[in-house]
Amino acid sequence: MNGKKAKKMRAENARREKTVLAGLAAWWDGHKERYDYAACILTARVATDVLTHFKIPHRLVAVKSNAMNLQRYERINNLAQDDDGMTFLDGEYCVGANDGQIGERGFGGHLIVVTSNDTLVDLTNYQFDRPEHDIITGNAVRIHKSQGAFRDFTNNKELTIPLEKGVLLYWPLDTTSYRDAPDWRLSYAMSKEAITAISALLAIEGANA
Repeated sequence: MNGKKAKKMRAENARREKTVLAGLAAWWDGHKERYDYAACILTARVATDVLTHFKIPHRLVAVKSNAMNLQRYERINNLAQDDDGMTFLDGEYCVGANDGQIGERGFGGHLIVVTSNDTLVDLTNYQFDRPEHDIITGNAVRIHKSQGAFRDFTNNKELTIPLEKGVLLYWPLDTTSYRDAPDWRLSYAMSKEAITAISALLAIEGANA
């Protein structure tokens, strides 16, 4: 394949991935009110089913996650020599999903998807919103391009995402315990529905190309 054809194919694949992910976000927007706000397993399973169907390379990643307001984040990243960061000063706040185990309250971690094109898919990151503590994720980071994300997760590196207000940090977890959660087994019909809706979007886009 010559350079021009390869460049054209890469551009087409990137455009197709963008359409698929936009359709995925739109599909979830039409469903999320019916489900628990912490439905990360359900949405990540549907996302990976959708991306697999449309032959978009990706990884499903279990993560530990912490959302912090800027006061907390700035202090943690500039600790004084005698400060271990274990206490919270006035105004500091963080919220997270940390241990990656299945317990009485469900999966104690978070589940996301990252494409080989470095696009992070976290459709339920709004579960970390705490506007009263200056933590607001915002729609812009539900599907978010993060340079090197695919490689960094593959190499078990931390990823930091600036939010509308605050910061969200992810650390990969070596666990598949989420597969024991009921939401992992609920996705089949929903995945088919999402694939059908996104196929229609791609057909319209193709007709208008």
